[in-house]
Amino acid sequence: MVLVGTSAAYVVSRRKIPGRDALDALVTMPIAVPGIIVAVGYLLFFASKFSLTPLDPFLNPGLLLIFSYSVRRLPFSARSIFAGFQQVHVSLEEAALNLGASRVKTFFTIAIPLVITNVLSGSLLSLVYSMNEVSTSITLSNLNPSQGPITYYMSRVIYASGAVGTVSVAAALGILLMTAQVISISISNYIFKQKVAFLGV
Repeated sequence: MVLVGTSAAYVVSRRKIPGRDALDALVTMPIAVPGIIVAVGYLLFFASKFSLTPLDPFLNPGLLLIFSYSVRRLPFSARSIFAGFQQVHVSLEEAALNLGASRVKTFFTIAIPLVITNVLSGSLLSLVYSMNEVSTSITLSNLNPSQGPITYYMSRVIYASGAVGTVSVAAALGILLMTAQVISISISNYIFKQKVAFLGV
């Protein structure tokens, strides 16, 4: 997800090529697609093309969960990294190219170090929103509950507690999930503040 987001953000912000706007729209589009649509689409495709293989969703839905999370949360990392490239003047990369550095070397030694905080922040934001994913998690995890994430187990506990009349276990899992999210958001905010402070200097 980070590699795809970084590559797409660099192309959109730096390369003057045909289809750049289409690539930008394609990277941003998954945020508008409902999670259950992504889950059902992956289920139908992989079940028909990769039956009885490690990619069979009925045998190993964990991989499909990773694919689904990566696609659905790609816009968060891509937009964060794109904002970083917009803050870095292209003349820095042009100077390296004029001094004889290759475009690949310029990308890894000039561009990436200057936007690394945006890469980390975008990754953390994607992680936080992946933790909240419910529709995709429930749809795919029902195929093999042993590979389900915490949101899937929360839904099972809530459904089961209907007959018992208590949701204390689900509440405890919710607090655990919120704690992990608060930590991730705090780290992301700290990284952004460090970036702003650096730019201010």
